[in-house]
Amino acid sequence: MSIVSSGWQRKNLGEVCEIIKRGIAHNYLERGGIFVLNQKCIRDHQINYSQARRHNLKEKKVHSERYVQLGDVLVNSTGTGI
Repeated sequence: MSIVSSGWQRKNLGEVCEIIKRGIAHNYLERGGIFVLNQKCIRDHQINYSQARRHNLKEKKVHSERYVQLGDVLVNSTGTGI
């Protein structure tokens, strides 16, 4: 760790974050369930829920680590997100 100007600290990425990895196969619904975010949902530094689909939690559970939390950084690994 090193101190940089304005009181900021410099750390390795692994010291301040963790990787969840890629998504999981979903069982989609027309209504109900929870939103599933894909690369179409992440544009212009925002999440657009109109592009999201819905997952059926009764058919397949989703571990809590996969839920987006305040402060999370989402990375689009397809190369098409902006």
